[in-house]
Amino acid sequence: IDLDESAKKLESLKNRLKEVGDSFDIASLEEELYTLEKNTEEPSFWEDSQNSSKTLKRINELKNKTENYKKISSTFEYIEDRKL
Repeated sequence: IDLDESAKKLESLKNRLKEVGDSFDIASLEEELYTLEKNTEEPSFWEDSQNSSKTLKRINELKNKTENYKKISSTFEYIEDRKL
């Protein structure tokens, strides 16, 4: 594979990654994550163990989605910056 072909493939993958990020609506997920994490700081939050358990599960799901997206996005930026 020559350099031009690699650059075109990288650009195509970057566009697809952006589409995935848009479909996940990463900004909204991060906003929801922030809100849920703030809720856990309230003393009354822990009084309802069933609800707190569901919330913690959702927090973990949101963290996984947003962090994985950011890792992949950072990798693309790194490659792009170095023209690898």
